[in-house]
Amino acid sequence: MPITVTSIERIADGCFEFTVDPSTYYDVWLQGEKLASHVASTTTTYTYDGWTDDEEPPPLEFVDYQGTPDSKTYSPRGILQWWGESTAAYYSVEQYVDSAWTERTQIPEDGQGYYQYETDAQTDGSTAQYRVTPYDSEGYAGEPLAFTISIVCYPAPPAINVTYDAVDGELDVTERT
Repeated sequence: MPITVTSIERIADGCFEFTVDPSTYYDVWLQGEKLASHVASTTTTYTYDGWTDDEEPPPLEFVDYQGTPDSKTYSPRGILQWWGESTAAYYSVEQYVDSAWTERTQIPEDGQGYYQYETDAQTDGSTAQYRVTPYDSEGYAGEPLAFTISIVCYPAPPAINVTYDAVDGELDVTERT
């Protein structure tokens, strides 16, 4: 289920409070690093020592909780995030499939200022192209925002056997069958 960010408030320099509407436990990510896991709170405050923009919050990702709290797992989905436009009535999210743009959804402009869309699951090693286009109340399109997503997961552990011969001090690595 999607995690909806309902508001973002600047608390202090580099400190932002995110209010979310979770349907389940969720993980919080920033630029590929998991900041928190198995969160159930509706209000989360984050302080970023290295964040240089005091007006704009960092692009946090709120993702349905997957795995054990101590595991570092990656979702096979992309999360598109963007700032709203004051003249937009809605945003069209499209994916480039088979040499054509295919609309995936329309997200209404509701004044929250910050929007995100979670893509369908992608295949490991794949690349997908998306664009988000704002439309005004008259149906005129604004400048699209392009996204390219590359899905890279951890590889499966190697199928090997390791044995150690204490007599001669040799380590033997063989393929597991």
